[in-house]
Amino acid sequence: MKKGGLGRGINALIPENHIEEVREITNNKGTEEIEIHLIAPKKDQPRKNFNKEQLDELSDSIKIHGVLQPILLRPAKKGYELIAGERRWRAAQNAGLKKIPAIIKKLDDQMASEISLIENLQRENLNQIEEALALNDLMRQYGFTQEKLSERINKSRTYVTNTLRLLKLDSYVLQLISDNKISAGHGRTLLSIEDSGLQRKTAEQIIENKWSVRDTESFVKNLLKPKRNKKKKEKSIFIKDLETKMTENLGTKVSIAEGTKKGKIEIEYYGNEELERILNILS
Repeated sequence: MKKGGLGRGINALIPENHIEEVREITNNKGTEEIEIHLIAPKKDQPRKNFNKEQLDELSDSIKIHGVLQPILLRPAKKGYELIAGERRWRAAQNAGLKKIPAIIKKLDDQMASEISLIENLQRENLNQIEEALALNDLMRQYGFTQEKLSERINKSRTYVTNTLRLLKLDSYVLQLISDNKISAGHGRTLLSIEDSGLQRKTAEQIIENKWSVRDTESFVKNLLKPKRNKKKKEKSIFIKDLETKMTENLGTKVSIAEGTKKGKIEIEYYGNEELERILNILS
């Protein structure tokens, strides 16, 4: 296993008393040729989407070289349940293979889920929504805290938290991320928008305008900037009284606007004759 990233790899997931069993898995010992039709995919498999072009490329490779890395199975009521290697299994089917090399292990549900997630993270590049759903399932099913989960997959607590936060997005936005139309970085920026309709609209603008994450951050910041409501300063009783007296004296509406250093008096008039009448009164 490579150092860094997921670091200790599958071993990080398994308790000490299972280390020898995992070594057998990672060393490909006990490989058997299993008939493909006896294998059923894991229902809660982390990967939800399979790129057809990449799957076809793998099928072409398998036709020439065969399946180089065995898949991992566990016994089921009928045949076997696929724990790790669904892409290889699907590609082998497409390539017309009748059998596929596999390692069969008796794994409990928790270990099967953990290995399935880690194998996908290391080998098959889950998108972040699939990863978030898988992490959420592990927490929900087996009572992991975020801290414990970060230890199990050898990722930082911040990474786990930020990945899980994506699930708070509107379902339409989640699908856009799954389809690689916008990035997880865009999604994290959209989390600031609480209104789901506005989230969707902004996501569509990201696609239409080809915004980067930074462009999106700038847009969302301006969108959520509190609008200043300029409240009109309440006029004093003295000013109101003057307005009333001047309105009565001039026979037309008079408004007085107070300022910090200067004020303004507005006198309404309609036509030249009324203007001349008002000027005569003032003079």
